[in-house]
Amino acid sequence: MKRLLAALVGTVALAASFGANAADKHVTVAYQTDALPSSVAISN
Repeated sequence: MKRLLAALVGTVALAASFGANAADKHVTVAYQTDALPSSVAISN
């Protein structure tokens, strides 16, 4: 249960940091390049 909670918290933190950086396209692209290559085109 603790691992699930930790994963959930990590996901929420990732979503929050993505939302905070969404206005800066360069940061968004650099942030997502490794994890979600498919999202880079959307961010651009």
